Amino acid sequence: MTACGGSDSNDSPADAGTDRVPIIKPPGNRDPVDPTTLRPVVHTSGHHACAILDDQSVRCWGNNSHGELGYPKVVDLPDGGYTFDGRPIGVPQRVSVGPASTIALGGFPDITGQFGSSCALFADKQVQCWGDDRNGALGRGNASEDPNIANRPHPEAAAVVNIPPVDRIATNGWFSCALSGGRLLCWGFNPKSSAWTNANQDGKVRPLELTLPGGRTAKQVATSQSHICALLDDGTVACWGGNANGQLGTNATSPNSTPTLVPRLEGIAEVEIAAELTCVRAASGEVRCFGSNENGKLGRGSFTGERDSSPAPVALPAGKTATQITTSVSHACAIVDDGSVWCWGRNQWGALGAGHSDGTKMDLPESSTPVMVQGLSTGALYVSAGIDFTCATLADRSVMCWGANHLGQLGRGNVDDKSPHPEPARVSF
Repeated sequence: MTACGGSDSNDSPADAGTDRVPIIKPPGNRDPVDPTTLRPVVHTSGHHACAILDDQSVRCWGNNSHGELGYPKVVDLPDGGYTFDGRPIGVPQRVSVGPASTIALGGFPDITGQFGSSCALFADKQVQCWGDDRNGALGRGNASEDPNIANRPHPEAAAVVNIPPVDRIATNGWFSCALSGGRLLCWGFNPKSSAWTNANQDGKVRPLELTLPGGRTAKQVATSQSHICALLDDGTVACWGGNANGQLGTNATSPNSTPTLVPRLEGIAEVEIAAELTCVRAASGEVRCFGSNENGKLGRGSFTGERDSSPAPVALPAGKTATQITTSVSHACAIVDDGSVWCWGRNQWGALGAGHSDGTKMDLPESSTPVMVQGLSTGALYVSAGIDFTCATLADRSVMCWGANHLGQLGRGNVDDKSPHPEPARVSF
């Protein structure tokens, strides 16, 4: 996230005549890296980023409209109001949480402004979240129901209540999900369709368990503002939620409130989603995407067709297999087995790490074929895509970011930067 473009397989997007995605043996130069043990490791979403450092401390930077960076404090006023300096911050800020095992970020813009949340999972399997709680994504129980509390920024991290020990987490700014012993629980409220988290407003108060197909358990969960997908224990994938662009892998365009298996997928090792886009990486290293093809983000080498619900191969370079994938509203990327990073989709701000900028615009505004990120100091171990920007942890244990920087999301110290930045640069901690 290869059977994609140049592997042994030349199967059609629909795998004509079969019901299963063929499993292709990869050359296997590099195994996938576990982000829960990699240090430092960087995660992005929306317009902010966070990293866990060697000492397991968490640092965040970028947009901070609702305290998703964990800084500064909200100041209460005598009249019952408050003040909060929610300006973006271009320098990594230390979050006041204990040593973290992993983090999950969520964020996106809509007509009401920016949504942004951050969560950390700790060694004792407890979860703390901070940022935007307008829809209960922080899981603070009854406090999430009180608009006088929920509508405030929440830079202070606090525990998710009424939840069992957690193994994995995901959040998107509206709602959050977690895995506990293979069980899938979600909390918060999606105003587009409460059924997407299997919760009505009561879902704000406590995490609710979702029933997965065939009594299966989940190994991974991914959330977006349009849908949710879970990687199941047998290597299949179940998705539910909005389907306007076929991101559930079915031809229907109406929302589906029930976790449903994606046809023709097996042997899957990773699922990543963004608004109206789903991508999967097979254990073989093949990547397939389905949903919206805006800006060519299905990675098939064509801008034609606005949507496709068929999980078809991404055209990675011949002989390359993916070890990790990432998706965002604007683009998607994959690390391949030689450590290079390949990205496709929108490149208006240089998020693909390729092309040239004249200071105001890119000569390569988009690409429907994966292009290699240029200028990384060494091979990548982990990559994460935000909206119009990308960050990666490299083999030399540095973190580099590239793309949009208007909210300081590249961690270069400045904000309100209107120039595209296709060239990766190191983040200083």
